[in-house]
Amino acid sequence: MFSLLLAILGFGFLVFIHELGHFLVAKLFKVKVECFSIGMGPKVIGFKKGDTVYQIGAILMGGFCQFKQDALKDDLPEVLTRKKFELLSNALKNKISEEKLSEYYRKMPPKSIAISEFRNLTKDKENRPDAECLFDCYEEDNDVFVRKEDLSDKNIYVSVEYLESFGTYEFEYCLNSEAFATGKERKDFINLVYKSMNLRELKDSDSFFGVYPFKRLLVAFAGPFMNYIFAIILFSLIFAGARKEIVIPNKILLSDDVERKEASVSPAKSAGLLSGDRIISVNNHSIESFSELSEEMILAGTRSKLNIGIERNGEILKFQVQPEWDKNLMRPLLGVYFYQEPLLDRVEESKLAQFLNLQNGDKIVAVDGKRDLISTVSVERYLMNLWQTKTAGTVTVLRNNAEFDVNVDLGGFDEKDIFLCYYFEVKDVKGKNLFAACAEGFKESNKLIKITALSTYALIVKPKGDISRQVGGPIKIGYLMKNIADEGFSNSFLEGMRNFFIVLANISLALAFFNLLPLPALDGGYIVMSAAEMIMRKPIKIGYVYILNFIALMLLMGLGLFVAVMDIFYIIGH
Repeated sequence: MFSLLLAILGFGFLVFIHELGHFLVAKLFKVKVECFSIGMGPKVIGFKKGDTVYQIGAILMGGFCQFKQDALKDDLPEVLTRKKFELLSNALKNKISEEKLSEYYRKMPPKSIAISEFRNLTKDKENRPDAECLFDCYEEDNDVFVRKEDLSDKNIYVSVEYLESFGTYEFEYCLNSEAFATGKERKDFINLVYKSMNLRELKDSDSFFGVYPFKRLLVAFAGPFMNYIFAIILFSLIFAGARKEIVIPNKILLSDDVERKEASVSPAKSAGLLSGDRIISVNNHSIESFSELSEEMILAGTRSKLNIGIERNGEILKFQVQPEWDKNLMRPLLGVYFYQEPLLDRVEESKLAQFLNLQNGDKIVAVDGKRDLISTVSVERYLMNLWQTKTAGTVTVLRNNAEFDVNVDLGGFDEKDIFLCYYFEVKDVKGKNLFAACAEGFKESNKLIKITALSTYALIVKPKGDISRQVGGPIKIGYLMKNIADEGFSNSFLEGMRNFFIVLANISLALAFFNLLPLPALDGGYIVMSAAEMIMRKPIKIGYVYILNFIALMLLMGLGLFVAVMDIFYIIGH
């Protein structure tokens, strides 16, 4: 339960960090933030401070910053100040009549007038035949007379005429949508305005589309950038602390020697590698463990050949290997496993080990009398084969320098119980100083960003197998996050938190990367559009932006639902 709660809080905090980046930069550039939400859907709890509503949504996935006028459907502002109306009028001079423009934008009274000012202006109301009509235009609220939204045409006319005579008030010019006889007429007017002037001049300076494109670009970029910085901080904390790491050996076992397939030959065997070799470099990058080899294979991407350095009987040899693309794992493979002697450990965690009366320190040296290339991988495959074929077998065990045979019959076992636990070397890693830890955190974050980019590229353009194994959404990620944290907490609280931080940092980097993809409705889409405006020196029509964002949002929601269903089936199957 603790790990599940931690996973939920972790997701929420990543979303908070992301939206906080947008929020802070928007505030820096004086863009009005109308709503700051963690979670989607209707508000569950929240409060308003200043111009912003801070809330938690009913659906605890994702979040958003709603900026002023960021949801406009077209480029016609609902309300214009007198100054902006004059800009519009001058831009359209000789292109549209003043009468027509006045139909499209009606002059309206100001939103509010202080009571003291209003009384001074209306002190001669007894001498005006339209005094009652004038007072009908306003209602008292907190010492301010506020214009009603449902004023009649007569009331509006009287109020405007009377106040305009003083020449001291800024009137509003409100869009009259009813003045457009057809949708085409409205579209033609938008096109005329777009060709005649810079539309940003008509937008509010504190709105999302009213600021300069470079500022809008930085607002969009700030969310992913905060996730990137947060991941660096998490990795820096991990590298600053002392820890223990399991070492998976870089000694290899060819898949040919385990699977015994005669129809195909692995890339490693074709190049001349042998079981028992130690891979010490890939493309001149040093390799000290099988985990590092796996990372280098991903980073190699789709290269045609790899330069592999190996150690064999004390001699250093170089080979060129053409890897094979695995469409299920979505990465190039050499066709090798790690070669670890099957020395048993933690037998209390293995139902099978207890059933066979095995002990910690026992070493399996043969299966069915065969002693060549016995490793953890070959033993596990042998046991699984016995279970699948419903046959019995024999393993030879070395204990206290004496060997004995153990009969293996797995008829009463479930598949999930067909495993043994083995000993792996554990090394102590000292914590780094602050600067070294930050440098290592920066390096690790950049490496994972590159791996994510290469994996995304492969998912799009390379052959694909079981898609359910290659993608995962919030449900699957949360499930894996919980399991990884549980495994760590079973050893110690610090190890559990370290595992949690590692997963959290990986997800934070994934959020940063995928939000930067140049797709509508994502931060990357706004960055591309802002950059395009800077290059063209002309704003992109908001109508186009709205349509693209709507289509993309529908597709993303459909994809999210599809991935969620796959995540649920994945969890059920595990």
